[in-house]
Amino acid sequence: MKSIEHRRGLDLAGIIIIYVVTSYLIFSSFSLGTLGGGVFAFVILILSIITLILTILYHTRRIQNHVIIGVLGLIFGLIIGGIFILVANKK
Repeated sequence: MKSIEHRRGLDLAGIIIIYVVTSYLIFSSFSLGTLGGGVFAFVILILSIITLILTILYHTRRIQNHVIIGVLGLIFGLIIGGIFILVANKK
């Protein structure tokens, strides 16, 4: 029984992380867009919105495939790391 509760907790933690990261990216892409971020900001915005919608559908159990959400979470984890590196080294 504890194993099932533990897995549900990890699942919820992953969902929360995706919510936070995609919300941050949506906000950031709006900021970059107004500062001339161009196509990059637009692509990040679209991908963030799609990921946020899919995560909400998974969270409400409309989508049962956890692999899709896991892969999207992994991709956005890498994107957020890349954005931090780019912003930190921007001259």
